[in-house]
Amino acid sequence: MQRHGGRAVGAGPHLERRPALGYYDHMRYCCHCGQALDKDMGVFRATTCPSCGKDLRVCLNCRFYSPGEHWDCRETIEEAVRDKDRANFCSYFSYIEKAAGAGAADPATNAGAGGLQRGSQSSQAREAFDKLFGDG
Repeated sequence: MQRHGGRAVGAGPHLERRPALGYYDHMRYCCHCGQALDKDMGVFRATTCPSCGKDLRVCLNCRFYSPGEHWDCRETIEEAVRDKDRANFCSYFSYIEKAAGAGAADPATNAGAGGLQRGSQSSQAREAFDKLFGDG
């Protein structure tokens, strides 16, 4: 091992880069069907789920997707993405990884990193409104 400016230079087993703890405990899932995906699979605009055939590079699969934020994104995107479940060209896209075994049990409610279940807040609000004012 060489020394350069008081620092050790070179590679040794104690200097190897290793993934952070928990790295292997996370998986990628399709937001449409809940299928577990290969973590090392590249996701491009035309990439589709091998199980259901739907687009994978969508807002609902992005770690920055957050319902209620400006244009439902935690990044400062310049224009809104209208169809959150269709492929797009967003340069901020980063696939969300969830704890192994925490795939989309109900794909209709999977909502990415925001942690909110799509439709649940609006349906709860509708139920409260109907309860208060009646439904007809």
